[in-house]
Amino acid sequence: MLDLILLRHAQSTGNKAGLFQGQADMDPIEAEFPDALLRQITAIGEVSALYTTDLKRGRIPAESLRYKLEILYEKSILYESTPLLRERNLGELEGKPYTMISTDFDKVVHHTYMTETIQGGESRQQLQERTAQVRELYIADKQGVIIMISHGVFLKYLLDNLENTQGVKWILENLKGYHAILNNNTLLQLQQFPTK
Repeated sequence: MLDLILLRHAQSTGNKAGLFQGQADMDPIEAEFPDALLRQITAIGEVSALYTTDLKRGRIPAESLRYKLEILYEKSILYESTPLLRERNLGELEGKPYTMISTDFDKVVHHTYMTETIQGGESRQQLQERTAQVRELYIADKQGVIIMISHGVFLKYLLDNLENTQGVKWILENLKGYHAILNNNTLLQLQQFPTK
């Protein structure tokens, strides 16, 4: 059985400024992983692995979480910071204001999710291939509690790569996401996380 916790990165300076970030490496506003969220994670079980985007808005809070978990468990946990968990490369959109697409943030995110190709960026096909690679490397045939910290559009593509996730509400809040329970690579349950 695998308990997979999928979290969007911490709020970044780019989020606060209303900028498309993609793979631009912008600082998180809060570097510390919240203790309340840590308690909810550890209530699920002992974390066996923590995988994170290598971009600062995910990596820095993940390093804080790793430190807290290792103090709690009094041992090291498997930790990897990888470019495979980066947000979709948004090419020419990176660093530009959301308002060039819409003032409605949900429409902006939908645009970055649905657009087939982005000038100078990653195509939908390329992103689907990358999420399939992540599933194979970090999720398939795994057991225990695994945390994955990544980005909104990437996590939606990753969810799409799991079975039985059509119509799942898309969570766009920072340091929020999903708790997926899988058995032999089959999704048994998916719920929003944290629950409160």
